[in-house]
Amino acid sequence: MPKVKVGDINLSFEVEGEGPPLIIVNGGGASVAQMKEIGATDQKILEAGYKLIRFDNRGIPPSDAPSPPYTINQMADDTIGLLEYLDSRPYNIMGRSMGGLITQTVALKRPDLVNSAIFISGIGNQPVFAKIFSQAFLDLLENRDIPKSILKTLMLIMYIPQHHWDNDDIVSSTLEILSGFISASNESNQSVLGHSTAACNWMKEDHVSELAGLKVPVLAIANEFDIYFPPSFVQKAVSIIPKAEYVEIGGASHVSMNPEHEGRIISAVLDFFSRQTSNK
Repeated sequence: MPKVKVGDINLSFEVEGEGPPLIIVNGGGASVAQMKEIGATDQKILEAGYKLIRFDNRGIPPSDAPSPPYTINQMADDTIGLLEYLDSRPYNIMGRSMGGLITQTVALKRPDLVNSAIFISGIGNQPVFAKIFSQAFLDLLENRDIPKSILKTLMLIMYIPQHHWDNDDIVSSTLEILSGFISASNESNQSVLGHSTAACNWMKEDHVSELAGLKVPVLAIANEFDIYFPPSFVQKAVSIIPKAEYVEIGGASHVSMNPEHEGRIISAVLDFFSRQTSNK
């Protein structure tokens, strides 16, 4: 993957396909390679005629991984630097989880770069439960070595809805898919710490009222059993945005391992794009 110097770091990125540009902003601790591995390859977007831009956030090799803490605003500036370098404005920008918080910040800071914004399980504010859960994860990271049993438990709570906790096949297959991410989290503790710190600090502030200033078309996707950005909180964010659509993925947790859920997300994104094109 090529790299570009943005601010104080080098970002690795890749560009695939031709057409209107869509840049994907990954969630905390996630690399381009890992997102491809769990099935978020977005092949349908490429086949629909879009240029797909992926990159690794600061802290995720082969991008530079300076010592934490990081901030969402800092990572938004990283993203803006990449957008300016590629010079393909205006961009469609799609963020997952923490990537949604970065997307929100980019769209508000630099609307001239953004054609539309898509948020998948990450926009606005979060409930108290999510804040406590995230702070617990951050406290563990600050103690450096997390026992794998604890890390697995936290991951399963995020990735599997409670009504599937008794399904040994789902739990086992999810752990198998997450094995690489769990190992990487311990090996790159400082990087994950940087992302977790950024997300926890975001939660301490109000990020809903600012959405009234988001003027570009928006698609906000909520997962039914998301502990971080539950549907009611995403719906509140959508109600503030002048031009926003809402889609809910039934049965999905914060990050779903179910290919059907991913397929419904991509279909919703392509439907959104088709409506934006027809309205021009």
